[in-house]
Amino acid sequence: MLGARNIRWLSRDGITPVWDIEYEDQNGQTIAVEVKGSTAPLFGNIEVTVGEWNAALTLKDRYWL
Repeated sequence: MLGARNIRWLSRDGITPVWDIEYEDQNGQTIAVEVKGSTAPLFGNIEVTVGEWNAALTLKDRYWL
């Protein structure tokens, strides 16, 4: 996130574009971040919604999980 600008926690603000956080990189491109978590010490998988998967396919290297 070196050079990240305009960092927004969208899910906190009730905005749901299929990712939780977004920011602009040094080139002004929007980077989308989907946050997953677990309280377990280990977990074997995560659930990805159809919307999250489609966003990842569309944004490619600008979508982070």
